[in-house]
Amino acid sequence: APEGMAWLKPVISVLDDIPAREVDGQGTAKLRTGQSLLWPEPLQGNVAVTHQGELVALCAAEGGMLKPK
Repeated sequence: APEGMAWLKPVISVLDDIPAREVDGQGTAKLRTGQSLLWPEPLQGNVAVTHQGELVALCAAEGGMLKPK
């Protein structure tokens, strides 16, 4: 964090009560343009999706898909 902003925490740190999954660059691009991702793991509810440790999207997991909110 820039000087004087050391108190700021990454957004993902406040989402530690929901599951988080990592995606690659292609998945990141899809989510950032509002597209859903096919996800092989059975998940339900909200999922924080990250790429290289940075939050990409908060998604709803349903029917084998991660849908950006």
